[in-house]
Amino acid sequence: MRTILEQGINKKCSLDELFEEGTERYREGDWDRSLECYSRALEVAERDSLRKRQAEILVQMGRILRRRDDWDGALEAYQKSLNIYEKCENCEGEASVYNQIAIVLFEKGKWEEAEDYYQRGLEIAEELDDTQLMGEINNNLGALACARGNLDKAIVHYQESIPRFERLGNPRGLAETYHNLGMTFADKGDLARAREYYEKSLEISREIGEVSLTSITYLNKAELHLDLMDIPEARNYAERALRITKNVGDMLGLAEAYKLKGLISRESGDWKHAEEFLRDCLKLNEQYKSPLGMAEAYRELGLTYKRQGKSKKTLQMLSRSLDIFEELRAKRDITGLNNEIYELEKLYLSIIKEIASDVELKDPYTLGHSRRVAMYALALANRLGVSEEEKKGIITAAYLHDVGKIKISTRILRKPSKLSDFEYGLIKKHPELALKIMQSVDFPWNVKPLVKHHHERFDGRGYPDGLRGYGIPLGARIIAVADVFDAMTSCRSYRPARSQEESIGIIMADSGTVFDPEIVEQFVMLIKKIYKTVREKSEEEDQATDISELWNMSSFFGCTK
Repeated sequence: MRTILEQGINKKCSLDELFEEGTERYREGDWDRSLECYSRALEVAERDSLRKRQAEILVQMGRILRRRDDWDGALEAYQKSLNIYEKCENCEGEASVYNQIAIVLFEKGKWEEAEDYYQRGLEIAEELDDTQLMGEINNNLGALACARGNLDKAIVHYQESIPRFERLGNPRGLAETYHNLGMTFADKGDLARAREYYEKSLEISREIGEVSLTSITYLNKAELHLDLMDIPEARNYAERALRITKNVGDMLGLAEAYKLKGLISRESGDWKHAEEFLRDCLKLNEQYKSPLGMAEAYRELGLTYKRQGKSKKTLQMLSRSLDIFEELRAKRDITGLNNEIYELEKLYLSIIKEIASDVELKDPYTLGHSRRVAMYALALANRLGVSEEEKKGIITAAYLHDVGKIKISTRILRKPSKLSDFEYGLIKKHPELALKIMQSVDFPWNVKPLVKHHHERFDGRGYPDGLRGYGIPLGARIIAVADVFDAMTSCRSYRPARSQEESIGIIMADSGTVFDPEIVEQFVMLIKKIYKTVREKSEEEDQATDISELWNMSSFFGCTK
């Protein structure tokens, strides 16, 4: 028997037929066709002035738009539906739409507003003794509690939903609740309970033919087995999810399946297929305009390259991921995104530090130099009131300022006597060599100009471009002072370390000629406070805390003005 769409939708199709077809397509994950059916159904309802049916159809359309990350479109559909229900004085409909609006607000990161709408809907549902809606809203309050990190409260909300769905004989509601409990217990690290609830969800969703929920649960089970390093089972469930999403045309679900296949291949050491699957995931997310999926795909590609020791490719992918996450954060103020960015930035810095350590391997006298320069530079940036984004660029550039020396002979870098003019000329090329090394990396902050110009002089007699005064980027002027101070107070192959006092005296004598006088003034004021701490921290074996402080704290050692 041909479907409504295959017959060709026209005004002779009844509203009920169109609505049922749209619902069926939605359950199968075929959102494009579902939306087309609902749109035609809405035309019929508007033509016949069936206001309640208009409101119902708009809610269904909002759900599809929400699944496609079209938050504004979903809110518009829900608001139209709410307006109709209010005019009809349909309290049950109002409560249902409050729940749907709250879901969108939750996804947009407006959690306080979301909770307010959930509570409005719950109050009406309780007054009407609407068991179904009470179960749904408790489920959604559980998701909100999860997002806020209160997993125990989430479990309480989910468990409150179970007897309501059981009383109603609502298998789909039960399947969703069991699935949510599985994810929550997985987040708590209780993988045995997670597996138990996933199995309960799967048993029901397969029995009732709930294809979309079945594929999502397969993916979560695959992830669970991957956490347990049970690669064969992880691959088994990922393949099942992939087959379902392909069959029903759920392209974003397919993207998730490809991502998981990529992670499984990565854990198996199969780099070729890991990259292929992750790029397939990226391509689908780009095609179907899912920025969050794109950001995650780039991140996982970056981690895949990191595992192979490909630092430049790692930075390329992580830079793109960070850019997209930042764009998303600008549109959706979500704590989960903030945490993603926080962790991604720490990972990013760890790669930067690995690259910087390659220079130190060539010249053991520079051990810890880049880290100390970054610390001094950040302290200076704080005193000068530099923005958070500028600080991130300064820290990155401070770690990479000497990376061009990787291309210079170890014999020259470790030479114990004075360099010849020719040798010094090679050393002076290291800022430009650094740019060549970093050429393919599109940093998320202003980094390259700071690396290139950290040897310019305030009087214009520096290199490579002879910039002068405030024509030199601020970050480069900051790094210049930090770099020279640490170099002077550290041992080198050709001389012992100078004292802190002697080094400060030399820098002060060069104020206004080599260095920016304002930066020198601020540096002299803070250096005595932080010198000992910087030296101690740079020698710590465990640098995890150091990364967190450098990358994320707006104030470092209390060195603000």
